[in-house]
Parts: sequence; C-alpha cells; structure tokens
Amino acid sequence: MSKAILVATDDSPCARGAAASATALAAILKGRIEALSIVDPVDFGGSAAGAAPELAERQARRAHDQAHAAVDRVAEDARAAGVPVETSVVEGQVRAVLDDRARVGDVDLVAAGTHGRTGLDRYLLGSVATHLVRTSPVPVLVVHGAVDSLPTYETVVVPTDGSRHAARAADLGAEIAAASGGTVHALHAADGRPSDPVVDVLDRATAAGVDAIETVRDGRPIRVIESYVDETGADLVVMGTHGRTGLDRRLVGSVTERAVRVLDAPVLSVYDDEDH
Repeated sequence: MSKAILVATDDSPCARGAAASATALAAILKGRIEALSIVDPVDFGGSAAGAAPELAERQARRAHDQAHAAVDRVAEDARAAGVPVETSVVEGQVRAVLDDRARVGDVDLVAAGTHGRTGLDRYLLGSVATHLVRTSPVPVLVVHGAVDSLPTYETVVVPTDGSRHAARAADLGAEIAAASGGTVHALHAADGRPSDPVVDVLDRATAAGVDAIETVRDGRPIRVIESYVDETGADLVVMGTHGRTGLDRRLVGSVTERAVRVLDAPVLSVYDDEDH
C-alpha cells in the first residue's frame, strides 16, 4: 500500500537518521516523502518584546535558509532512492504544526528523530517525538541518531499484549515485512504460559504471507523488548500505544514511550483509530 510519509527535519543527525529510515520505508512501500522543516519565530526573537528588529530579521533569514537546506537534503536523498518527494518550510510552534499536519488526513505516517534520553524540546528531538507518540492519529516512526545508509526492514519485532492497539501494529508490521521480504517476530512478556496475543500476531503475519517467529518471555515488558531487540539486531520495532493513557502494565502507552527513548532500533508506534 502506497503511503505518504511526513518527515520532520531540522537537519540534525537525529533528524537525518529519521529521514533515511523514512525514505527506506517509502521505497519498499512504494510511497512518497513530504519533507517539512518548521521555523519557530521564538528562536529568532520574533515574539520577544523589545527584540531589535534588525537582529530578528537577520536571525529569521538564517533560520529560513537553514530550514530550506534541511528539506533540500532530505529531497536529494529521497530522489536518489527513487522516492517521490515534496518539500515545505513553515513558521510556527513545532508541536502545533506537527499536530495539525498529522490530523489533516493527507499523511499516513510521521517520522522524527530523537536524542532519546536528552529530550530537547527546542529541536525535532526527544520530547517532541514523545509528544507525537502520545497524540498522533497516524503511526509515528522514531529514530535515534544518524544512519549511515538506507536501512532494511527484514527483522520486524512486534511486541503484543493482545489489545486492539497491538493488533493494528501487527497488521502494519506484517505489511512492512511482506514488502521487504522480511520476518515478523511476535514478542510477548508473560509468565511463561502459552500466549494468545502471540498467536494473533502469527495469524496476521500468515495472512500477509510473511514468515513469523513467536517468543514468550518472563519479565517486565520494556526489559523483555530491549533484550530481544539487542539479541535479534531488529531493524524495526512496531508497537501499539494508548497514547494518553500510558498504562505501564501492558505493552501500550508508557511502555511504547520508554521504548522510543531506550531502544537503538527505530520504533514505529501505532495509535488506534477508535481513540480519536
């Protein structure tokens, strides 16, 4: 299924990593990229009382030049990968602009970079990415750090708790694995007994024509996920999320937010339509 992927970029290493991962995803899903850079007037004194007009104007020009350079870099890499791309630079508050774009209905997925533990609000990093995971009605791809080359998505880990959020994540994970010729790894943190949630993911993978591997382990969900991702060298983790509810006891909400912060692998969070 063709997908429109919105790539939020400030040309930081993390944002470039998100752009590369999104471009690779668009390539296998026969989608397109929309590269967006947001210039916040606060950053150049646009809303500061008493700011020198000349200084604010110079800072604004510099900010816009940097923003255009950022989206141009994304566009160049996307075209090199054979992915259709459009670019735009807008002024506004980063969270508000991304919230609006996610809700307009013309994008299927949003990609952003994050420093993880640092969570710097003034860039498209950290807490902005976490905010998107909590609130975006479309899936959010979060990537840590720079990416040396376009990644593959052959090992797709789908943690599950049996919720409908996890079911939606399983469908998307299977779709990506099918397009990339990869394998779905159904993962459940439990008490060691047979797990219906894992069976559900396996059934969805089978329906998509994808090979699947099931794993059930004891332990805290985030620790189980982190360990398994390290062991398998996962290319992508696809997780459901409740967003605002953030229930730690299930693989939704805050567990997904923690995964975004601590996992080295890209995390694709999936919010359920019925929550909006």
